[in-house]
Amino acid sequence: MSERTQFTVKTITPSGVQLEKTATFARISSSIGEIGIMPNHTPSLVTIEPCEFVVRVGEKEELSYFVPEGIAQIKEGELILVVPYIEAMADIDKGRAEQAKKRAQERLAGKIKDEETDIKRAEASFKRAENRLKTLAQG
Repeated sequence: MSERTQFTVKTITPSGVQLEKTATFARISSSIGEIGIMPNHTPSLVTIEPCEFVVRVGEKEELSYFVPEGIAQIKEGELILVVPYIEAMADIDKGRAEQAKKRAQERLAGKIKDEETDIKRAEASFKRAENRLKTLAQG
């Protein structure tokens, strides 16, 4: 195996390939913790938690995205993410994320009571909103 200095990052959603870049580094959060991916990374398959997805293009340029969940496959020369959607940091609506977080907190605290309240959905919504806001704060 030759020593690579770059690898391809591809993000696939139900709409098709949404992102394809040549990278020198990438970072995601998985069910086993945060993972930094570099060229020649050990092949792996991991589940993705809601997180900021960082892709370093070249030596210094870092692109930040939000991904809600999914699967990441790391293989020779390639990182493939299969996710429901991906949001560029510039596309995240801070006000909308704050409102979603507040609604989820109210549902979890029992302030909004109805037969439709699903605790797991409220927890997932809270986590997505919180991670969108964290992605904005870090960028």
